[in-house]
Amino acid sequence: MPKQVDHEQRREFIASALLRVAAQEGLEGLSLRRIAAEAGVTSGMVQHYFPTKDAMIHYAMDVAAATFADGSGAGTESPASEHDPEPLEEIRTLLSSLLPTDDARRGAGGVSLAFMSYAMTHEAAATRLAEGNARLRGHMVGLLIQARDAGQVREDVDVNTAAVALLALTDGLGAQALSSCLSLDFALAALDLHIALLGIPSGRPDR
Repeated sequence: MPKQVDHEQRREFIASALLRVAAQEGLEGLSLRRIAAEAGVTSGMVQHYFPTKDAMIHYAMDVAAATFADGSGAGTESPASEHDPEPLEEIRTLLSSLLPTDDARRGAGGVSLAFMSYAMTHEAAATRLAEGNARLRGHMVGLLIQARDAGQVREDVDVNTAAVALLALTDGLGAQALSSCLSLDFALAALDLHIALLGIPSGRPDR
């Protein structure tokens, strides 16, 4: 009996190889042959699943967005429990996870910058990024509402604007840390300062 092939699994496998290459070399280093070598498959297999480079990049963007959403909780809802972290703690954890604090996050940050640059000239990619950003903003708005209800954010703060500002600031800090040697200590201090201006006490929540 012929072996059953999981085509979606193969697509994800190839997309993961693309993300690894993009993290190391940027999107400029992408080629059919390079991705095939990284994945350990033939160029023909890569081309079978992704006839064009754009198709491969778009799928990889979806895989990266889904992986981040699974890790951060963005785009999902789960019933509250007594073991759930405080909203302030979740906000700090989520924003800190977007900064290049270790090798894995530096790689993810490099890929994110590459995707943003690519989206500037590719409308379909820009739409994908906009959808992912909207989900992340929605998650952040929910956390800010919880923090405001808990007395950790001022009542007069517009949580939608605050969510946009926090995420944009974190993106910018991450980009500077990756591209212009901004220290992570300064990046985290700047993040703490902005959060404090919303009425959240400055410093770590466990201090």
